[in-house]
Amino acid sequence: MCGIGKGVDADGRAFSEATIKAYLTEIRNRLDRAAGIGRAADACAGAGFHEKGLEVALDIEQLLYEATTLLNAASLINRITPTKLKRAALLGPTEKQGIAPARLQIESAVCRR
Repeated sequence: MCGIGKGVDADGRAFSEATIKAYLTEIRNRLDRAAGIGRAADACAGAGFHEKGLEVALDIEQLLYEATTLLNAASLINRITPTKLKRAALLGPTEKQGIAPARLQIESAVCRR
């Protein structure tokens, strides 16, 4: 937690939001392709070609892996990018008085080591 998200300005948040949006679009694209493959596999199985249906369905695996990886990346970016809401939720009455809360004092001490 030392220094993570510190110094991220509006441009950094805008970049994070654009990146997350692009990742979500790519997730949708991969899931759409996986759904199409699933329909093809189902049609094969419905026509009596169960083995071919399974072979086709296995092509979904890579797309799902990529979608999961993109989702994990978007989630990580979201967690490390501070927002006004996140900052407001962390603010307590001591910050308004200029006194760092105990959790920040402890974190600062740990970060200096």
